[in-house]
Amino acid sequence: MSAPKEPILFVPYGTMARLCVLGSIFFLLLFLAGFTSLLSNLQGLKDSFQDKFNLSSFNALLFVSGFITIGSIPVVFSFSDNPVQLFGMTVFSFLDYLTNTIMLPLSGLLIAIFGAYVIGFEKLKEHLNMGAENIEIGNYWKYIIQWIIPIALMIILLNGLI
Repeated sequence: MSAPKEPILFVPYGTMARLCVLGSIFFLLLFLAGFTSLLSNLQGLKDSFQDKFNLSSFNALLFVSGFITIGSIPVVFSFSDNPVQLFGMTVFSFLDYLTNTIMLPLSGLLIAIFGAYVIGFEKLKEHLNMGAENIEIGNYWKYIIQWIIPIALMIILLNGLI
């Protein structure tokens, strides 16, 4: 279980000659994409806390923002001179590994199993074909959803764990 020292996102721009402007524009756009994603996620969490605990919009936003800020501190300190290590990785690298290597394939596997076996292929096919004008999910998708996708995702998951 070893993760790279720094994410690949940050590597190319340090090695490309005279591309500071392009790199700056890229990271500005990356920041804006991340910030807008943060806002949409924050809105959902705020609404959930507001409904569940009968809080005002401001108090729910304050609580969720504070919780996220405090929870982010160990991740920020992953880039310090003496970072905290979890399983031989910084907190940032560990969360990156956990999310990309375990949680993404596992959630895809669970969604495929849920769609193929819990909902059932016929209901899923009917739902997916509803409103589609030029695309139709054929019966061959049954084998793809029930067998190929789960097996492929299990291989990806096991490959990441080994």
